[in-house]
Amino acid sequence: MLEIEKLVEETVVHKSFGTGIIKEVDGKYLKIDFPEKNKKSTFAYPLCFDGFLMLENEEKQAEMQKDLEQWKIESGAVQKEELWRQYEKTRQEIRARQTAVEEKKLRAARRVMERSSTFNWVKQEKSHKQNKAAQE
Repeated sequence: MLEIEKLVEETVVHKSFGTGIIKEVDGKYLKIDFPEKNKKSTFAYPLCFDGFLMLENEEKQAEMQKDLEQWKIESGAVQKEELWRQYEKTRQEIRARQTAVEEKKLRAARRVMERSSTFNWVKQEKSHKQNKAAQE
């Protein structure tokens, strides 16, 4: 397990803020200075490394990754992520079914309109022939 205090003065990369330096550790929080953006932020450890931050020191990044995985298991985040994936998959399946139903309705409506047009055309032709026959 990585000793969080050993992260002080380590360089990190944030996907929005760029490169920063960990200036202080306060319990489970990292205080990071991002000089390029003239910004100082506080992040919860190890959650901040789940998609937001990355240590430049590869060895400490690997140790931190283990802490993050352990934290996910202990906090139930792994189960929550799996539930979220299942939810998203189900939602996509429902959308696909709804789209298929709507497309089926459109095809049926087009067929009805085509038949209606054909029926009207046949009816007009019949009427036209009857009018012609009556005139003769």
